[in-house]
Amino acid sequence: MELANLGLPKGYFTHIFLDEAAQAMECEAIMPLALANDSTRIVLAGDHMQMSPELFSAFAKERKLHISLLERLYDHYPSNFPCKILLCENYRAHEAIIKFTSELFYEQKLIASGKQPRHERSAAHFDARVSADDGSDTSGTGRAAAGVPGLHDLATLDHTFAV
Repeated sequence: MELANLGLPKGYFTHIFLDEAAQAMECEAIMPLALANDSTRIVLAGDHMQMSPELFSAFAKERKLHISLLERLYDHYPSNFPCKILLCENYRAHEAIIKFTSELFYEQKLIASGKQPRHERSAAHFDARVSADDGSDTSGTGRAAAGVPGLHDLATLDHTFAV
């Protein structure tokens, strides 16, 4: 049964929570909001810096329909607007990952609060190069993962980040 066919009056729900709202197209996010009235509390939770809605229509992209309602509202209101809240403590990811993403995307506002143990190996490996669609090597090493696009033998990687 669809939401529109339930016959619920506006204001039926005291609160409407949209989790992962940054991954929903605007039209998807607006549908449940049709049940809100002036006293309904609405919470859009998500990270507009992560995955955006996947849209395949060039026509829709030209009209900026690939931007989520969360991102549109985030960009609309000033940074000091009281309803814009950045959860800046991360308890799950390793400190090195949080530091990297904080510097790159979040104006150094994220902090790692979890105590993630060191990995048994001394370094994590990351290859920034892209392989050909057929899985052939583009790194100049002469080796590629068997038929798997984008994967290379870890022994051939040049870029190493200590964690």
